[in-house]
Amino acid sequence: MAVRDLRDLNVWWELADPDHQHHGRARHYWEAESHAQVAFCRTTMLGLLRLLTHPKVIRGAPFTPAEAWNIYRAFMALPEVACLPENPRMESRFAAWTDRSGFIAHRWTDEWLASHAVATASRLVSFDSDFRAFEGLSFLHLSSVVGAIPEFDGSYRFEMHGSWVPSVHLLVPSTPVVLPSSDTKPECAGEAP
Repeated sequence: MAVRDLRDLNVWWELADPDHQHHGRARHYWEAESHAQVAFCRTTMLGLLRLLTHPKVIRGAPFTPAEAWNIYRAFMALPEVACLPENPRMESRFAAWTDRSGFIAHRWTDEWLASHAVATASRLVSFDSDFRAFEGLSFLHLSSVVGAIPEFDGSYRFEMHGSWVPSVHLLVPSTPVVLPSSDTKPECAGEAP
C-alpha cells in the first residue's frame, strides 16, 4: 500500500504554472486527492529546475538558476513535501522493466520513476497514462478534464526574501511561504524506506 505520492515532473510543472492548461486539475489533485505526504525525487527535482530555466518553456523569460532553486525550495519548505532518496531495490526493478522485449527507448525516465515509486512504497501521480502498463505500480492518472474545478485565482504566491516571484504562482494550501535562505538546500540524501 502506498504511503505517499511521488509526483511526476508534469504534475510539479502544472502546479507551478497557473497558465498551464492542466493547472486547475493539478491543483484539485493536491487539495482533494493527494496523500498527506508528497515527494520529489532527484529526477523530478532536476526536471523542474531545468524547465524553470529553459527559455522556450518559460515563454522567453526563464528564471535564473538561483530563482529556480528558490521555487524548488518553496515547495520543499511545505511540511507535506519531501525529497525521496534513491533506494538500493530500485535498480533491479528498473533493470527488469527495461531489459525486456518491446522496451521503448524514450521511456527510460518513466521506467526509472516507476521503479522509484515501487521501491519506496509510493503512489506515482502523473498526467501520463503510460504508467498504467507497470505491473505492481500504485498509480494515479490525472486526466486533463478540469470540469468544475476552480481555475487559479492568483491568491497563492511565494515570497522570496521580501520580493515576489515574477510571473509564477505556486499552488500551496496556505498563503505566502517565506523561503529558506539561499544557503539551505533541501537534500535527497540517505536511504529511502
